[in-house]
Amino acid sequence: MTVLAAALAFGLQLPAPAPVLDAVPFEVPSADGYLIQGETDRPAGPARGVVIMVAGTGVFTRDVGFGRSGTPGDRIFLDLAARFNRHGMAVVRFDRRGARYGVPREERTDKAVAPTATAENLSQDVEALYDWTRSERGLGAQCVVLFGHSEGTVHIAGLAERGAAPPDLVIGVGGLLESKASVVRWQSVDRVPESLLMMDGDGDGEVTDAEISANFRNTPAGVFEDTAPLLNPGGRWTAADIAGFRAEQAALFAQETPMTRPTRTPRSPLRAGVGGSPGSWTTRPTPSGCRAGPRP
Repeated sequence: MTVLAAALAFGLQLPAPAPVLDAVPFEVPSADGYLIQGETDRPAGPARGVVIMVAGTGVFTRDVGFGRSGTPGDRIFLDLAARFNRHGMAVVRFDRRGARYGVPREERTDKAVAPTATAENLSQDVEALYDWTRSERGLGAQCVVLFGHSEGTVHIAGLAERGAAPPDLVIGVGGLLESKASVVRWQSVDRVPESLLMMDGDGDGEVTDAEISANFRNTPAGVFEDTAPLLNPGGRWTAADIAGFRAEQAALFAQETPMTRPTRTPRSPLRAGVGGSPGSWTTRPTPSGCRAGPRP
């Protein structure tokens, strides 16, 4: 489900935007000392407010290269930042833990850092940026919007759970409708088997390498942008193969997932919400937004 009503209010459905006008790099320490790297994209005139953009699942740099059109719009967060800039909003974009910016694609994942990312420290990274954006040592913003895509909405929800001050607006795109545990299980266990079944183009109950190459981009497994994790050494998947693979992944997931105590999951902020007590700001229905006019 996508929540775009608030986004449309900012006029994001526009022709292709001009390049980001003024990018200022930053480094902000997180709670555990990790240095978050990113940039603030500033509009041409005085900013009406600041949008902090939080990516979903994946080792994404600040640009969030997610599209496959071969156009500049494939760098989705960069494209959206330019659009926000056109409407007077500054934008904070950052590299997720383990992502290296400005290097060739094959070098973008820091293999020493990426495995250390957790739901907790990723949410703390967002909180550190939120505090920095609002503080005098940072941007001193009085109007702040939190923009989360997919898993990013969960990291934003973590701020509310920890009692952070309410932002002026939350925008959730592709927000989660289930618990983190069920989503992670689907990603780990069910995504590939379900995708393989969708790739059976001729419906004969077998999925060949050729069918995988032709169809994988139209399935949830298209996020891999590579067929290598999907190919069977024997050249084809039978229904029994797929069922066996799913069972193996389920056993591995159960083995690797702590089950000693229930884990409380923050509610994903799927509705634009602001105001109220710190613990309730993700469920408030009426946004104030960042109104037109100068900001100190």
